[in-house]
Amino acid sequence: MQRRRLGLAGVLAAWCALAGVAGGRDLDLRQVCDAYTPLTLIGLDTAEGVALFAMPSQQPEIPSWIIELEAMAGVARLYPDWRDRRRFGGSIAPGPVLMLGRCGSNCLQVMSWRDGRWHDVGEPLNAASSATAYPTRDGDGVPWVVLHRPTDEPGVVLAEAYRLTAGRWSAEGRLPVAAVGSPAAMPQAGAGVRTGSGRFLAGLRASSWVAGLPGLPARERGQLVPLPGDEVAYLARDGRLYLSPDGGAGWTANGWLPWGGDAAAPAAGPGWSVDLPVTDRAAPLAVAWFDNRVPELPELYLSERPAGGPWRVISRLPASERIGEDEVGYSHLLRLANGRWLLLAGCEVAERGCGLRMRTVEPDGSTIVLSVRLRPAWLDGS
Repeated sequence: MQRRRLGLAGVLAAWCALAGVAGGRDLDLRQVCDAYTPLTLIGLDTAEGVALFAMPSQQPEIPSWIIELEAMAGVARLYPDWRDRRRFGGSIAPGPVLMLGRCGSNCLQVMSWRDGRWHDVGEPLNAASSATAYPTRDGDGVPWVVLHRPTDEPGVVLAEAYRLTAGRWSAEGRLPVAAVGSPAAMPQAGAGVRTGSGRFLAGLRASSWVAGLPGLPARERGQLVPLPGDEVAYLARDGRLYLSPDGGAGWTANGWLPWGGDAAAPAAGPGWSVDLPVTDRAAPLAVAWFDNRVPELPELYLSERPAGGPWRVISRLPASERIGEDEVGYSHLLRLANGRWLLLAGCEVAERGCGLRMRTVEPDGSTIVLSVRLRPAWLDGS
């Protein structure tokens, strides 16, 4: 199959543009971004704490930027994104971030981020352009691709899974699945992945991993959240949380609220909302609660529930960060495999350039606010 590459002229033009930027003639590091520049999460390595973000460029010679945030080291590198191939998807899993690119009408090429650029992974995968594709890794770090096709049943898709084996993609079965959330494909322990209610294990028949779902009308149906053992959680569209201790055979509406009180089945309302952090859904159940009951003092509660409970509040924080003269809400809530939360507010301008305004929250609740300076990757070490 023909793979799209930059031609020689394109490569030379790209490097000439980068040379000009690196020479300092075209790039003012204080004008790369500001508090209102949108950041789009590409993917997250939950084990190493490396997050990739796409950011629009304000420099005409650079199509767009990729930010590589190494959260553990407090380093953010800035890479020009020359866009030699249209990319989409992005893995949320332990291991280097995977993305997908079209290499033809029915052709997908999996790519992995390493050493500041995208590298092809395995041979191209034959996949119809009508299917929605999601890359991920299993618990052993092996790449997978999950395809979703629509069905006639509302809320149900036909899932197909492929695992990389000796550089080739081996089909691991297909199965109708429901309650697909975000990420749509996620790892499980060992050589397997999950998508919604479906589970795919290398060399075994695909099957459902839950006995049933909460009996909700279609407008309220949401996503499954796998937990250790037989426990399962389910987040409905209206913000209600449901818990099952027996693999989905029976469900109980969560009545716990982080600011106190108890209700039979509290739904998000005018004064508060619920969100799940971006993570690979490893234990424990992690939930963010946005409390806007006092509009002038919005707060954020980060909570976790280990297997068997009870709930505990990890941290109670302001729901925004001050960037310049503005209060900017958190745009991204990430949780790493070691239990650290990363709350990203956005980009801020400082004397030496631009940086990412970020708060980290440790499992013990300790927290610190950081401004991680964006360092042009071609000037690394300066």
